[in-house]
Amino acid sequence: MVSINVVGQNHEIVLKNLIQAVLDSPGSKKLSSLRSNFEELLQRSVDPPFETIWVYSALRYRGFSSTENDLFKRLAAVKDLFQLIVSCSVSCDFFKSIALIAPVMYNVFRLVMGLKGFEQKAKKEKKFVREVNGLVDSILGYVKVCCEGVEDRCDVSEGFLRPVRELVTVWMWDNTVEDTGDKGCMRAFFPILTDEIVERVNAEGCEQSALAGCVIAEAFLLKLCLRFMEDGSRKELQDELRAWIIASITGLQNPYFFEFGR
Repeated sequence: MVSINVVGQNHEIVLKNLIQAVLDSPGSKKLSSLRSNFEELLQRSVDPPFETIWVYSALRYRGFSSTENDLFKRLAAVKDLFQLIVSCSVSCDFFKSIALIAPVMYNVFRLVMGLKGFEQKAKKEKKFVREVNGLVDSILGYVKVCCEGVEDRCDVSEGFLRPVRELVTVWMWDNTVEDTGDKGCMRAFFPILTDEIVERVNAEGCEQSALAGCVIAEAFLLKLCLRFMEDGSRKELQDELRAWIIASITGLQNPYFFEFGR
C-alpha cells in the first residue's frame, strides 16, 4: 500500500513526495491509497497549493469517471469534477481558480469529440449538445466571476512546484494517445490551442496566469464550436455570436486571453 505520513511534516516537501509517488505509479490501483494523503493536505491549508487540488481532483475523478460509452454518464462525471474543483479552490486567487479547471476543459473536449461515434437518435444527440453547452456556459460564468474587479486587484501569479507537462500526465491515465513524449502529451491536453501557445505553457517558468489564459481561450473557442453545431439560420447565428463575443471579451480581463486570441 502506497502511503506517506503527512503529520508534522513540511507541507511542500510532503506535497512533492506525494506528487512523485503519483507520477511513479501511473494507472496503478495503489494510487487510491494516496488520495487520503492529498485530502489531508487540503484540510491543513486555507489556501491549498495548486498542485494539491490538481492531483487530488485527478485521483477523485478516477473514482467517478466512466470508461463506458454512455456520454451522458461521462458528462455527469465531468460536471461533478467541475464542482469538486470549484469547491476546493473557493479561497484561491483568480489565477489559480481558473487555471485549476484546465482538466475540466480537457474532458469536455473529449466528450465533444465523442459525438463522432454517437450512435443515437438525432433528438438525443441534440439534448447532449445542449447539456454540454450548459456546462460550458457555467464554466464561462465561473471565469467571469473570477475575473470581476481584476483590474483593481494586485494578485501575483505563482509558478508551479513541478513542470506543467508533468502535472498534465496525471490526467492522461486513460488516454489512448500514442507515447509521443512530453510534447505529445501537452498537445493532447490542449487540443484546440496552437502549437505556439502549448509550447509556452510547456516551457520552464510558466506561471499560473498563463495557464489561466489557456483555460479562458479554450472555453471561449469551445463555446463558438458548439454554437456552430446548433440549428438555425446563418444570419441569426452570426448576429448572436457577434453580440456574445463582444459581451464575453468585455468580461474577460485576463491579459493572456487577449494575447492567445490574436
